[in-house]
Parts: sequence; C-alpha cells; structure tokens
Amino acid sequence: MTFVKELKFIVLTIDDVVQNDDRLSVFKLAFRPFTRKKLEKVVQEYRDDAYAKILCCFKRNELLGIIGYTTVHQNNLLIKQIVIVKRHQLKGFGRLMINELITNDRPKKIEAQTDNDAVGFYRKLGFFCKPIDSECDNRYRCIFKNDP
Repeated sequence: MTFVKELKFIVLTIDDVVQNDDRLSVFKLAFRPFTRKKLEKVVQEYRDDAYAKILCCFKRNELLGIIGYTTVHQNNLLIKQIVIVKRHQLKGFGRLMINELITNDRPKKIEAQTDNDAVGFYRKLGFFCKPIDSECDNRYRCIFKNDP
C-alpha cells in the first residue's frame, strides 16, 4: 500500500470543519437524510463536548473522509460519525482511519452504532456487532476491544 505514505491524518475541532466548505460538505455526508436542523444540533453537541474530535484523512490536499468521535469512560472512544467520500469508498481508507485512532489514541475500547450498510465494515475490522432496539430498523452496536 504505497499510497499510505501520501496520506495525512489531522485531528480538528467542529469549528475547524464547519468554517471550511470542503470539510463541511464531507461532514454533511454523514447525515441521511441531511437537514440543516440536524447539522446544527450535531455541531452544538460537538461544541458542548470537550472531548469531541474529528479525524480527517487527506491525500495530498484532498479530503477523503472523516471520523467524528469522543472519549468516554477513561480512554474509551465512541465513534459518532464516519464517512468516506463516495469515490474513495471500498479502498481501505475507513480501515486506515480506524487504525489511526487505535495507534494515536490507544483506546481500551471503541464503540459505534451503525446500520446494515456498514455492519460488515466493522465486523471485518474485528468489532463485535449485535443488534440493538432502535426507532430505526436494523441498528447495531459494534465494539472493538484493544488488547495492547
């Protein structure tokens, strides 16, 4: 994977994201369906959470994807959003971003909630995923335990 050397990972705040049109347009992809009201609510949640961060993956100067996450309960991470730009999906960038979180933050555990579209992604990365009760159909709670 020679392209890995071309990748740059940067951790940003929500304000760094919303004040840049390219970053904001990628962040908006995490919302299905997108509404301005939903975006404003999530932005405020990030601002209110002192531990919330957004990991951005760049190749040269192009933003490939983001992971929004927060630290909870003594170095456990909760993934709030993850999105890879459509033309870069299925190329391993999501996996590389999760690995970047594991390497740099060294969490004991990573948790995410997802749907049918992404549960296979998490399972391939070693997450244990189980169905959860939700207003939305087919939701899963996925947990990765990091054993250093």
